Amino acid sequence: MSEIELRDTRDFTIDDVLPLYRANEWSWAKDPVKLLEALRNSHSVVTAWDASTLVGLGNAITDGWVVVYYPHLLVHPDYHRRGIGRQIISRLTDKFAGFHTSKCCLPRGPSSFTSRAVSTSPPVRQ
Repeated sequence: MSEIELRDTRDFTIDDVLPLYRANEWSWAKDPVKLLEALRNSHSVVTAWDASTLVGLGNAITDGWVVVYYPHLLVHPDYHRRGIGRQIISRLTDKFAGFHTSKCCLPRGPSSFTSRAVSTSPPVRQ
């Protein structure tokens, strides 16, 4: 098993992102232009890479002072149960530790992966 590298950059392309969203059956894969712009305009994005393959992603949207939302947390199904989601959400929550309100905004019917990653990460203040 290779080592997964976490990055705090937006050095991804739509060709990197789409396979991840499609593998997780997220509807945003149907509108790649908006998806890429939304991710690039997020306050923070943490990506997980297996060599040159994007295998995980999480983002944060914030007012910069008080409130932060975590709307996307995805890990490719082939990489589930390796702690990647926990590492991504931990990296994001560490950045915004002093904020008054933090919310994970999960899609309806979250997968067991998303539930595990969020429930085992550091507490998110409300």
